[in-house]
Amino acid sequence: MEISTPARIHIDLVDMSGRLSRINGSVGFAIEHPRCHLRIAAASELRIVGIEPDEHAYIRRELEYAASRLELQDTNFRLEVLSSIPRHAGLGSGTQWQLALLALLGRFCDKKVRVEDTARYSTRGRTSGIGVHSFHSGGFIVDGGRRIEAAQPAFKPSSFADPGDLPPLLFRCAFPSNWGVVVFIPEGFRGLSGEAERSFMECNTPIASEEVAQVCHALLMQTMPAILEADLDGFCNSITRLQEVGWKARHWARSDLAGLKQVAACLTRLGIRGVGLSSTGPTLFGFYCKTRFPHREEMRSKLIDGLSSVARGDLHITDGANRGANFIAHAC
Repeated sequence: MEISTPARIHIDLVDMSGRLSRINGSVGFAIEHPRCHLRIAAASELRIVGIEPDEHAYIRRELEYAASRLELQDTNFRLEVLSSIPRHAGLGSGTQWQLALLALLGRFCDKKVRVEDTARYSTRGRTSGIGVHSFHSGGFIVDGGRRIEAAQPAFKPSSFADPGDLPPLLFRCAFPSNWGVVVFIPEGFRGLSGEAERSFMECNTPIASEEVAQVCHALLMQTMPAILEADLDGFCNSITRLQEVGWKARHWARSDLAGLKQVAACLTRLGIRGVGLSSTGPTLFGFYCKTRFPHREEMRSKLIDGLSSVARGDLHITDGANRGANFIAHAC
């Protein structure tokens, strides 16, 4: 049996002020590539193939966690990694790995675990719901964050946040088929995770409610209507605005990402619009109209040539993913 899940672009966290009854809230969308694509079969012992040796310990740990949550008695499987999402790149690989393994083991071992139920077994979706909702349904997503349970809200990444309900899905829209997505993962940069991410979040919150209001205004009155109306100009303008204020502006001010501004400017000069930083980085994303640039390989060559003077990295020219995880069953 196989499972294939999309990566996600995390555009922004909406409300990091804590002035109302909820915090966080997030906006993002699923993409077709890169993907987490796994194949599982019965075996006499646990074997993990198709992945670099330095990733084995991480994947074994996640597989054993999934097995324990599903109350499986053993982990005698052959797990083949057909493709994976780069870790610590801002593409939500940790969420997709954990949910994919829970769903795959549950289906393979006849535990009757629905894709929609995987989040409650996991440690994901405690700060942002974009990764979990992307796994469930794909598309462009806005979630409603979490209720504030204490007098002083604690802003924490999912791995440190207390368990709770998944942030509710407020808005989901299919990604327009005529919009292409460029994803660039530059070498020499790394996103925040673990203690570094928790420290950054603690040191940069709360954010002034005036900035949060600007983010909400752009999201509600520009981003969401633009994607419903397939207005690429309005959509890209709003994404640019969301990079300049609120939570995402704090990430762009990080000294370790200083060189990315030059890369983002280069992508813009090359015709990519609405260039932004996914999650804590370092992945950059942007958009183009397929009608204007119908030949994907020509665009790839143009972008690689243009970027060569400022950065090296992994370039994906892809599409928005309008479905979440999907299974492929093989006859025994």
